[in-house]
Amino acid sequence: QSPVGAHVVHPEAVPKALQFIKALKQLGVPVEALTIRGDEADVWIGRTRITYVLGHEEEAAGLASSTLPHLSLRDNTIEYVDLRFVTKAYIKKFELAK
Repeated sequence: QSPVGAHVVHPEAVPKALQFIKALKQLGVPVEALTIRGDEADVWIGRTRITYVLGHEEEAAGLASSTLPHLSLRDNTIEYVDLRFVTKAYIKKFELAK
């Protein structure tokens, strides 16, 4: 889909989200896309979504640094990583076809 004519819904949130993306890239996470929904952001790595709360980039980055190195994000087996809670990351894998 062409970005021509598209617009940014929450432009004030972009600098904050870019801080988080920079932290992920320092961890070696290959960020492909960003989606901003209200006060939350989704960062995409293939089919995997990483969700966090905008304005809490530092806390989310800290949780990501302790969680993401132990996950295989490039093999598309993880549906999402939820970093919206300060002390715990929630991870959901895709269900295997039976």
